[in-house]
Amino acid sequence: MANNELAIRFTENKYATKNEVARELKMSLIDNIWSNILSYRSNFNRYLNIRSIERSQLIICMCHTISAQNSNIETKLSRLITRKNELNPTNGDARYFRLSCLSECLKTIAHKNSINMDDDSIHTIVNNANSEANEFLYRYNEGLKFVEDKFSNQINIDFIISLYTKINGKASLDSLFRNKEDGNPDNRVLIDRIYSSAPSNLIEPMMNSLIEFIDNKDVPIFIKSLVAFYYIIYIKPFPILNDEIAVLTAKSILCHETGDSTAVYLKLEDLLYSRLSETQKRFIDVQKTADVTYFLTFALTELDNGITNLLDQLANFSAFELRKDFYQEDKIETEDSENKEEQPVKETKDEPKEIVDKKTKINPVEISSEAEKSSVSIGYIPPAIDEKEAQRLEMHLLELEPFMKKKEAKFFARHCTVGKMYTIDQFKRSIGCVYETARTSMDHLAEMGYYKKQQIKNKFVYTPIVRK
Repeated sequence: MANNELAIRFTENKYATKNEVARELKMSLIDNIWSNILSYRSNFNRYLNIRSIERSQLIICMCHTISAQNSNIETKLSRLITRKNELNPTNGDARYFRLSCLSECLKTIAHKNSINMDDDSIHTIVNNANSEANEFLYRYNEGLKFVEDKFSNQINIDFIISLYTKINGKASLDSLFRNKEDGNPDNRVLIDRIYSSAPSNLIEPMMNSLIEFIDNKDVPIFIKSLVAFYYIIYIKPFPILNDEIAVLTAKSILCHETGDSTAVYLKLEDLLYSRLSETQKRFIDVQKTADVTYFLTFALTELDNGITNLLDQLANFSAFELRKDFYQEDKIETEDSENKEEQPVKETKDEPKEIVDKKTKINPVEISSEAEKSSVSIGYIPPAIDEKEAQRLEMHLLELEPFMKKKEAKFFARHCTVGKMYTIDQFKRSIGCVYETARTSMDHLAEMGYYKKQQIKNKFVYTPIVRK
């Protein structure tokens, strides 16, 4: 049982290498433990039709965590595409969103290549395709536009060659792929060799295998995109610009598979340039084991965060509609408070301590002289838990549900009264986040069975579900 728990811990909670397992357990001899971990992973392994330079078949481990993470990020991408396509094309929102996203991609490329350029100059390149500002960034922007415009094209060798000529600035190539070795001495090491590139005679067959892999409809699109990203950098099929080709090919796969150009806005460039050291470490782990999962666990998290940021950015474009639909009550309350000049109201979380006894029943309480003159329709105050109990429940939820986020546990622990209806706006104000994050979190709690989601007029409400 203990070994199985370790197998789950070092696969589902953290996809660890053998060295990482030994380091965390503070043990040098872990052969039996590692065998059990590999045995557990074998239940989820999928062998890909692409091979390493040494002819080992690459694998991915579609364990519970990876599958759930991939499913979640695919859902978020679909939401991003929908939100982006809902932008008003006449008021400049759609154009500004495109400008800001592509500019961020170019900023990352500029930083990687030590190009000092202000935002206005980068915006000029994106808007006007101006090559005078910087020739290299102009060509990379041409590559982004090519991916954006040709998302429906089949991704094959010709497509990748066209990408290369776009960012290389050459109308024709002397040869289809790199025909010389890169000269790195690491390629000649005999034991524990880490290749810096594939031998030139293997490039064409390996690239053909990659195209077959991309055509495989059974591979999830984000897995396919990231594996292709890794494989191109691993092979280095061209004399230069292999990193850029890997990024653009990965974006092309996402655009082609979704039938929409929105994925070109994702900052896949960050995987190489902003997080270069971590990416390189994961690439080495993949080479040593032929297991691409070591890279996927990192890359999927980065993409998840990137898509969430874009969703938050899109939410800002709908600020007026959100204020109209969700903030009207706040405005009324503010006006009333200004007219009546009332004293500040105490926090509601303190009220249950003062008027609710242990059985959630109350005795008549003298509230105000005004209350004595009239009766109320509710003879009791609904049960509530104090902050200390809420904190205990929050911790319990996080230990019980590995996929529940801290902010979700924090909100539910304080908004779990059966029969009440909670809104996305309440989550937003309680946690202090943007609307899109609040909506995603409430939907996730509903999917996990903590709330029942229903629509009342033009607003969704969430009612706690009794759980045993």
